Amino acid sequence: EKQGKLDQVTSQWSDFEAQRKDLLGSISEIRDQLENASVKSSTLDGVKDLGNQIRGLEQKLEGHSGEYQQFRDLSRQLMSSDPANIARTQSALSGVDNEWERLQALLTEKENLTESVASQWQQYNDTKNTVTQVLSGVESVLGEEETLASQPDVRKSLDKYKSSELELSSHQRQLDYLSTRGKQLASDARSLPGFDPAPLREEVQDCGSRWQAGQQGLAQGREHLEEQVVLWEQIDATREEVTAWLDTTVHKLQDNSDNFGDAVSVKGNLQKYKSEVPYFEEAFDTLHRRMATLQEASGAPALPELQELQARMDEQFARAAELSEGLEDKVEEFTEQRQGLERQMEEE
Repeated sequence: EKQGKLDQVTSQWSDFEAQRKDLLGSISEIRDQLENASVKSSTLDGVKDLGNQIRGLEQKLEGHSGEYQQFRDLSRQLMSSDPANIARTQSALSGVDNEWERLQALLTEKENLTESVASQWQQYNDTKNTVTQVLSGVESVLGEEETLASQPDVRKSLDKYKSSELELSSHQRQLDYLSTRGKQLASDARSLPGFDPAPLREEVQDCGSRWQAGQQGLAQGREHLEEQVVLWEQIDATREEVTAWLDTTVHKLQDNSDNFGDAVSVKGNLQKYKSEVPYFEEAFDTLHRRMATLQEASGAPALPELQELQARMDEQFARAAELSEGLEDKVEEFTEQRQGLERQMEEE
């Protein structure tokens, strides 16, 4: 009976050692695979792939849980059947327990890290998509080649620039969040084996650079368009003033020419015309310079509206001068005739 019991204990120890070695071998193999697991590409998909590798190793370890439980059951049996070696059994059991639990904890830690990074990256991507969409819209506005041939064209383009500036400003918080999240993400992801944070940092910097370029481009474009609006307003004001004077003056001179009767009245109109024309000719010269400045600022090869305005005013100025000269000749002729009649009357 003693021999039988001894053989049983010997067999249990043999099974115990074999199971211990198998379990430690499996644990060591999984640990080595975990240590060699790395990010194949420094992207969200690469991080998710690493998470899948880790979960696969967790499942692999879980696949040995039946053997682990058998080993623990056997250890209890052995401590009962061979109490003299209970310390040895407990030591062996503790060794396996420690290795198992340490590997479990390491797998959980790695999985939590990859899940945290993946979650942060998804939030980062959601914000990045919003920011890049805004940037694309801004860059589209800045990239448009428009022919601003009229004041409505300029105002329409100005409204577009102001709207883009407002859109950019309203998403400043998203850009700040993207920058903060991107930097934190790059820092956290560095803990993942094989991860290169450089592309992520470059992506964040690129968004920041595009944002700054968009702000500067919109501000400069808006200022340029506002200058054109001011020029158009100045041209309109001068046009109204000069056109009103030309219309009135040409009408009066034409009426004097068609119905010449009162030389004194005609002389008064001519004197008024001569006194006023230098001011309006100077206003017209100023108008012409502003037209040239506006055409250069607009980038258009020609501004038909301004060309027609200038041609019409040139024609009216020329017509006023022509009528003035004609009236002067008529006044002079009238004066000579009157003086001749006066001399004739004196001689009689």
